[in-house]
Amino acid sequence: MEKYRWIQAVCLIFIFLCDSATARVFTIGEQNHLESQHRFEGRLKPKLIVPILCPFNGTVVRQNIPFGHQITQDEPLFELDSEDLKVGMLQLKGNYHEQKLQLNELLHWHSSLSMQQAKLNLKKAQEQLDITQRHYDRTQILWQEGIIPQLECEREKQAFEQAKDHLDNMQNLYDNTLVKGSQQYIEIQKMKVQQLYLQLMLQAKKYAKRQINSPIPGKLIRHAFPSQGQTWAREYPPYTCQENEILGFVYDDKHWQVLVTLSKNANINVGEKVVVVGGTIDTSLAGTVHEVVHLPEFDQQKKHLVEVIVDLASDQVFDINQTVTIVQQKREMFDHLIVPISAIHFDKQGAFVCKADPKTARIDITIRRSDHHFAAVTGELFKGDTIVVPD
Repeated sequence: MEKYRWIQAVCLIFIFLCDSATARVFTIGEQNHLESQHRFEGRLKPKLIVPILCPFNGTVVRQNIPFGHQITQDEPLFELDSEDLKVGMLQLKGNYHEQKLQLNELLHWHSSLSMQQAKLNLKKAQEQLDITQRHYDRTQILWQEGIIPQLECEREKQAFEQAKDHLDNMQNLYDNTLVKGSQQYIEIQKMKVQQLYLQLMLQAKKYAKRQINSPIPGKLIRHAFPSQGQTWAREYPPYTCQENEILGFVYDDKHWQVLVTLSKNANINVGEKVVVVGGTIDTSLAGTVHEVVHLPEFDQQKKHLVEVIVDLASDQVFDINQTVTIVQQKREMFDHLIVPISAIHFDKQGAFVCKADPKTARIDITIRRSDHHFAAVTGELFKGDTIVVPD
């Protein structure tokens, strides 16, 4: 009996509370979700990092901007030199001009020195053949009349045959020389000249890059992420460098991202809004998931990994590679009834809420899930019921 009276007294107290003027009414069904929060550690990195590459095999003779300093776009960073490149350019220039002269000769082939020489040689061979033929004809007559011996006639015949062979050779040489002035030979020579010109321009462009300027404004550094095995750039010129060797990095220090590596089953999607805190960030910053990349590697628990890249809505200047925290806010829908946490009361019997109807003031409930403001519960409550929320 005493226990029943004690419970009745407690109910009367809560009925009084529910009827007080300072309380407000909450209708079941007004809300059907809870807010959850997940935190992930990541590293700050610039949105854009550009490696500065050596354009050719050469020597870095000067570094104009020290590592770690601010730079503007097109500001000179390094100066290089290359004896091999100079020698190669001189050889290409000589070869190019030689081939160009040959092309010009082909374009005026019929009046060229080679063609004139071939014509002259053919004319001389013809004249020589005419002379030897006359001698041979005369010696035959003299031999037939018995004036000269046969040996003399044979010697003139041999000279005549040699003159004929020489004329044939000069004719072939003339024909071959004439063909060189054809359009086909001209086109082939044009292609040679064009190829040499392109090679020369390529070498000239390389040599023009002996002063390397910054492609973007930002900061010059020796490395991007050395923890991932990237080589540090060298310091203190002069030193030799190979083509495409990294001399340093320039990063955009006004636009940042956060790099996070998570297990494959992490529930995070492109376009999702998150909050970034920690590090040198003074206050929380808004971020947006920019990319989710599935990695082929496994972690120690043999789980697939994903790489999450978050864009920061800030132009603050941070320290590269510092650790920050990504806070992911999730809205979870529930089939259970949602009530404000401030409407839940506790006694020895457990949790309960007060209905606005004083006849059934106490309703026992079981809390299933909760966030900072609401809880998903089960009990004798239905959508449309009203409960009292003390202010």
